[in-house]
Amino acid sequence: MIKGLFDGKRWAALWKAVPDYYVPGFIMTLKISAAGLLTALILGVIFGTFSTMKFKPAKILSRIYVEFIQNTPLALQVLFYYSVLPLLFSNSGFRIPKFVLGVIGVGVYHGAYISEVIRTGIEAIPRGSQKRLPPRASLIWKPCIISYSPDDPDHHAASGQPGVKPGEKHLYSCYGGRYGSDVFYRFMGF
Repeated sequence: MIKGLFDGKRWAALWKAVPDYYVPGFIMTLKISAAGLLTALILGVIFGTFSTMKFKPAKILSRIYVEFIQNTPLALQVLFYYSVLPLLFSNSGFRIPKFVLGVIGVGVYHGAYISEVIRTGIEAIPRGSQKRLPPRASLIWKPCIISYSPDDPDHHAASGQPGVKPGEKHLYSCYGGRYGSDVFYRFMGF
């Protein structure tokens, strides 16, 4: 058995099949993975925000989706998509391409896990801080108006500028610049 394993003719047949079968399969796997993960991100954000809403039907729909998909093996889901979904459209003459079925399988399965990550991320923010979420989450340069409280003994700590009087408002960049990132992190309480 081991003697046949190292037989050159067997390996030659394998290497002959690589450009015809394995390379296109590898490229198709990369395409399905990229499109499926993009689909998963979209589904994850939608269902992750649904599960944090106060609107009960959205929360229930999100929990059903997450619990059902996470507790069903991916191989069983893909088998379902390949065998049952085409039967639903068999009378109409419409055929679902295999690529689309693969993207649906990967996207729906991983979307449930991403929605849990989104949900826990949103729930990790303290209730009082949720009103300040948009400035914190913005990744573009925008100015921040910083107001110092009168009880702050070191008024220039956040800006690096000495001589700031209590209650004065100053305009600094939240990102970039000489004091930008320092101002952003101190102002937002990180």
